[in-house]
Amino acid sequence: MEVPVEEVLIKVKEVTGIKPITEDDGYSYEIPKLGLWFWRPKNECDEEEGMYFSTVGIGVPNI
Repeated sequence: MEVPVEEVLIKVKEVTGIKPITEDDGYSYEIPKLGLWFWRPKNECDEEEGMYFSTVGIGVPNI
Protein backbone atom coordinates (compact mmCIF):
# COMPACT_ATOMS: atom_id res chain seq x y z
CA MET A 1 0.00 0.00 0.00
CA GLU A 2 1.43 3.37 -0.99
CA VAL A 3 0.45 6.32 1.19
CA PRO A 4 1.81 9.79 0.38
CA VAL A 5 4.18 11.38 2.91
CA GLU A 6 1.76 14.14 3.93
CA GLU A 7 -1.00 11.63 4.64
CA VAL A 8 1.36 9.50 6.75
CA LEU A 9 2.41 12.53 8.81
CA ILE A 10 -1.20 13.57 9.40
CA LYS A 11 -2.30 10.05 10.35
CA VAL A 12 0.65 9.51 12.71
CA LYS A 13 -0.19 12.75 14.51
CA GLU A 14 -3.88 11.80 14.73
CA VAL A 15 -3.09 8.37 16.19
CA THR A 16 -0.21 9.30 18.52
CA GLY A 17 -0.96 12.93 19.33
CA ILE A 18 2.68 13.69 18.48
CA LYS A 19 3.82 15.57 15.38
CA PRO A 20 6.81 13.87 13.71
CA ILE A 21 9.85 16.17 13.55
CA THR A 22 12.44 16.63 10.83
CA GLU A 23 15.94 17.98 11.17
CA ASP A 24 17.04 17.41 7.57
CA ASP A 25 14.53 19.36 5.49
CA GLY A 26 12.03 16.53 5.19
CA TYR A 27 14.15 13.55 4.18
CA SER A 28 13.38 11.90 7.48
CA TYR A 29 10.85 12.37 10.26
CA GLU A 30 10.98 10.91 13.72
CA ILE A 31 9.21 10.53 17.02
CA PRO A 32 12.05 9.54 19.36
CA LYS A 33 9.65 9.14 22.29
CA LEU A 34 8.00 6.27 20.39
CA GLY A 35 11.12 4.91 18.67
CA LEU A 36 9.58 5.63 15.25
CA TRP A 37 11.40 6.95 12.14
CA PHE A 38 10.44 7.49 8.49
CA TRP A 39 12.87 8.12 5.62
CA ARG A 40 12.64 8.92 1.89
CA PRO A 41 15.46 9.38 -0.64
CA LYS A 42 14.20 12.77 -1.86
CA ASN A 43 12.34 15.50 -0.02
CA GLU A 44 10.37 16.87 -2.97
CA CYS A 45 6.84 15.52 -3.34
CA ASP A 46 6.71 16.32 -7.05
CA GLU A 47 9.11 13.45 -7.75
CA GLU A 48 8.12 9.78 -7.36
CA GLU A 49 10.96 9.06 -4.88
CA GLY A 50 9.84 11.94 -2.68
CA MET A 51 6.13 11.16 -2.62
CA TYR A 52 6.42 8.14 -0.33
CA PHE A 53 8.57 7.00 2.56
CA SER A 54 10.78 4.11 1.53
CA THR A 55 11.94 3.13 5.00
CA VAL A 56 10.19 2.90 8.36
CA GLY A 57 12.28 2.30 11.45
CA ILE A 58 10.95 0.98 14.73
CA GLY A 59 13.30 0.94 17.65
CA VAL A 60 13.55 1.44 21.37
CA PRO A 61 11.62 4.51 22.57
CA ASN A 62 13.53 7.31 24.29
CA ILE A 63 11.71 7.35 27.58
